Amino acid sequence: MVTGPGCGCRSDVEQSNRAEICQIVMRMRYTATKLLGNVLSSDPYWDAILDLYLAGSEERSVYQSAICIRELSQPSAHRLASRLEKMGAVIRTPDAFDCRRRNLVLTEEVRQAIDEVMDLMVRNIRYQV
Repeated sequence: MVTGPGCGCRSDVEQSNRAEICQIVMRMRYTATKLLGNVLSSDPYWDAILDLYLAGSEERSVYQSAICIRELSQPSAHRLASRLEKMGAVIRTPDAFDCRRRNLVLTEEVRQAIDEVMDLMVRNIRYQV
């Protein structure tokens, strides 16, 4: 992750703009999957990270069994969650209401990196307009 002076990263982008850009990217990914199929447009890690990023912006929980639910079976979702945890991208936390469930949350480092990606997208869109 590149940060600091000269990286083009600023924190002047509002969280609502980040969430809006994230929703647009997710709709684009969904459309690409619909038009091209899972094989040609598959990137389950990115889809999961975007899903968790948006959930964090909206202050809602995502169960590991529900991550990217459109494209993944429940066992595949669990394997994906395990891989993301091993990579240091997510933290699994116990659910407050059901001890059998685990919630997924992006690590602070990954959330900040996605903030920077969304900030860059917002600035590029503003520049194009």
